[in-house]
Amino acid sequence: MVDWNKVGAYIKKADSVAWDGCHKIYILMDKEETQKMIEYGYSNPPSVLVPADAGALKIVAEWYRESCPLRFISAVKTVNEGDEGDGFTTVVPQI
Repeated sequence: MVDWNKVGAYIKKADSVAWDGCHKIYILMDKEETQKMIEYGYSNPPSVLVPADAGALKIVAEWYRESCPLRFISAVKTVNEGDEGDGFTTVVPQI
């Protein structure tokens, strides 16, 4: 069961949201992470990158419904020191 209130709380603080077109959904918490996703190709089909605004929660819910099995939602923030993996927070675990 997805806690959409929790997802929405992250989106309210985010810069953008991204989806790989299959199972990876990211809530990008700052402009640096948004830029990384653009460089990784998330702004080109089948991947999608959109600003986190009032409609982003609805978009993320739609992506989640359309996702492949083993889908997840992670919030990602830039980490300037230490392990880059420390910037990832599981919002909806992979199922």
